[in-house]
Amino acid sequence: MDSDSDAILSSDAVQSWNVTVRSKLRYITINRLTEVLRPEDEAIIHFEFVTVNPADQLVIYAMSPEGFDFTTVFLESPADGTDSGNKPPNVGRRLLWKGFTGGIVVQDGYRNECTLRVSFDKNEYVRFQLGGIRIPWIGGQALFTMHTSVRGFRQDEIEMCCYEGQPVENPAVVFKVPFRLQGLRAVLQSEWDQEAFNFPIASSMKTRLDEQHLVTFTFQLAAPIELAPPARRLVFVVRAPVGQEAKRTLATANSHTANESKGTELTSIGRPLDDNGLV
Repeated sequence: MDSDSDAILSSDAVQSWNVTVRSKLRYITINRLTEVLRPEDEAIIHFEFVTVNPADQLVIYAMSPEGFDFTTVFLESPADGTDSGNKPPNVGRRLLWKGFTGGIVVQDGYRNECTLRVSFDKNEYVRFQLGGIRIPWIGGQALFTMHTSVRGFRQDEIEMCCYEGQPVENPAVVFKVPFRLQGLRAVLQSEWDQEAFNFPIASSMKTRLDEQHLVTFTFQLAAPIELAPPARRLVFVVRAPVGQEAKRTLATANSHTANESKGTELTSIGRPLDDNGLV
């Protein structure tokens, strides 16, 4: 064979022979179903996708934002796949809903990794929910890497799934981890506290029943907020503590930008939204 530098040798094809191409999980939906208002609160997350190949194991890695914890994970959906026949709200594709997938057992959960023993068939529409998950206190798009296997041999996979609109040929739906209010401060003032100079004794007393209070909230936004159509306004929801009730309709809001790095500082007083909170 010619020894010229541009000659094509059979050994040049070896690297391409060693490349492994694996099928991708399809029609992926990953939604957070519960509120997480404190760092110790645990979330329930709904997973669904369509397989290509059979599998006896599924491994899930929470890649971003950093801080997911599967240490106390458990199977929230029915283990035998039975349900009431009604699709849970805000999850799945309505016309394809056939209940949860049975035969799933949590094998292990540690930090950002969870291993499940499964019995998936080829081209199966898989639906299940996991509870006991700690989500990050840092906001951003949630990204998951998942792969299935049979007797230790990889089958289907998806990596860093998924930013909005990705993959292009079959976009996934994955929840965003909420950004937290920074430097939150709340001041509760009774009608006597608001005029402490005129009522020095009454303002020093403890809260009494049926007193009206003014609550002022001050906080900074961790990231800029952009309203995408058709949204027209931001809603600030406040739930009254146990034993207290939101009644008054007074509502004011003042905001200013401290600087580009600190975001927006907002002080507001809410008006009743419903029996559970203020907006």
